[in-house]
Amino acid sequence: MNKLSTVAWFLILSGLGFDTHAFACEITLSSDKESYQVNDVAVVNAEIVDTHRNCTFRGKEPKVNATGLELTAKTKYKEKSEGTWTIKYKLKVLAPKNQFTVLRDNCPQGGGSNSIVIKVADVGAIK
Repeated sequence: MNKLSTVAWFLILSGLGFDTHAFACEITLSSDKESYQVNDVAVVNAEIVDTHRNCTFRGKEPKVNATGLELTAKTKYKEKSEGTWTIKYKLKVLAPKNQFTVLRDNCPQGGGSNSIVIKVADVGAIK
């Protein structure tokens, strides 16, 4: 093996040990139904996984932004398992164009965010 290939193998193998997460938190969002009507209440489930063991925001509820939706209620932010947190949000659908975002934007390790659009069914399509 020549010197160049030895260096290349060293760089490849040493790179395998690095964390490839872009954010410190992985946030997954899901809704309780596939589609809604304006004025319906949607339930959005959020699961936040702390990917860094030394998270300084562990146990602190994430921020939320709602456009075209009104936050009407939420459950307690609780730890489901080690490093995995859950919370449910009730959102009144105000407009067909909407977006709900859960984020950790002030985390020194990169934070994380995710958004969900609540699909509003076309009233004319329902028979």
